[in-house]
Amino acid sequence: MGSFIEYECEGCGYSFKAATGFGFGYPSQFQGAVEAARKGQYGKEYRRKILFHEGWHGRIVAIDLTRAIAQCEDCGAYQVIVDNTLYVLPRKCYPGLRIWTGSQKEYFITPEEMRAHGKVMGEIDHRCQNCGGKLRVIEGEPKELPCPKCGSMMMQRLDALWD
Repeated sequence: MGSFIEYECEGCGYSFKAATGFGFGYPSQFQGAVEAARKGQYGKEYRRKILFHEGWHGRIVAIDLTRAIAQCEDCGAYQVIVDNTLYVLPRKCYPGLRIWTGSQKEYFITPEEMRAHGKVMGEIDHRCQNCGGKLRVIEGEPKELPCPKCGSMMMQRLDALWD
């Protein structure tokens, strides 16, 4: 389940819209992301870690596809990013789960399960589309955010659910 959120600054009128979370398409997107990482599309480091943990240790790998609000540490701009954190989970958490084999799409793991039972094995260095600065994820969906234009507080104006 995801949320549509709009923030608007009362001081200068600047606004920011975001669709956060994940929807019903998550299971197929999850499998696509894991397969893409196996092929190296998330970089050599993710590929190496996935092949090592799946092949040598029979562990479960997962990539968090949650959409989140992030703010640039340099210019202050807000953007929506896909988390893409790589997790490794112990097999004992999912004793009946069958590991992916060939082209079969046999499982998915929710972001909540990843965070509760997994160990972070890799993170994507998200960069600002405007200036190239480092993006910092804002946890949750705060009711207000500082305006990157004038510094006043932006208030959450719209909140709806999507799937």
